[in-house]
Amino acid sequence: MKNIINLFVIMICCFIPSISEGAPILDVNQHTFSKGKEAIFSIGNKDSFSEPVDIYIAFKVPGDDALYFWPSGSTNPEPCLTDWLPQSVPLTPFLSYTFTGNEPEGEYRLYSAFLRAGSISPDDIIGNVAEISFDYKKGPVLNVIPYNGQSFSNISPVFSISFISPVDLESIKWNSSIVIESLVSGKQATTYSENGALWVRLYIPDTDGSGEMWIMHKVSKNEEALVTLETDGGGSTLTLPIHPVQIEGQTFTLHHGGHYRFTINFLDGARLLDGTSLAGITLGPIEFRIE
Repeated sequence: MKNIINLFVIMICCFIPSISEGAPILDVNQHTFSKGKEAIFSIGNKDSFSEPVDIYIAFKVPGDDALYFWPSGSTNPEPCLTDWLPQSVPLTPFLSYTFTGNEPEGEYRLYSAFLRAGSISPDDIIGNVAEISFDYKKGPVLNVIPYNGQSFSNISPVFSISFISPVDLESIKWNSSIVIESLVSGKQATTYSENGALWVRLYIPDTDGSGEMWIMHKVSKNEEALVTLETDGGGSTLTLPIHPVQIEGQTFTLHHGGHYRFTINFLDGARLLDGTSLAGITLGPIEFRIE
């Protein structure tokens, strides 16, 4: 049994993809969960074999190196199905779980593998170990795009931030600050509010000996700033289309081949419609590229 555990650990470190030849197929209904959300796990198979197998399914939870084998939750490897003759089977739910708020926060992983029936030898694993992952977050932020290292093909990408419930758009508009910085040119654009007005500030580094510049511009009512704050139909995802900025002859725009850094800070007063405060939350810096 120890050999099986070691093999699963080796496969974990190698980040085996979720669908592999000769492996089960795993799926989960979404990839980020919060308190009260239900996770539904499914398993299927696309390959037929001429010999019976035992099926193993194991979970790994944040902050714990142990593998917990389904259905008992034991750390000792045990199959969930024995002597099965593999055939093509569509994805079928086998487990559902509703998060209570007491679970460890972070990334969870689920693994499955076929072993020749009756064997516990790593040499008898058939194909690869299938793997999927999902996140559980206790805080109000569920997901952010861009993720660190993401690339876009469009020079006017749309960023997004998903929350656990609908956002109070006006409170975020007046109580947040967004910074986008070029890691190539050193230029930086910042949006913020002050004295009841929205502002854009450009930082232009000294590239010719004339000195660095800070340029502030008050955004008029019908003018596009660096970022437009909008929400999706359900109101729980904040979308942020990125726009070029031109102030006093100086421009900040995203370019193909560019490398950038994005940060958003939520200040006192930023909240969700249910009253959940976003104050003090900073997302980033997140690096992204324009291809």
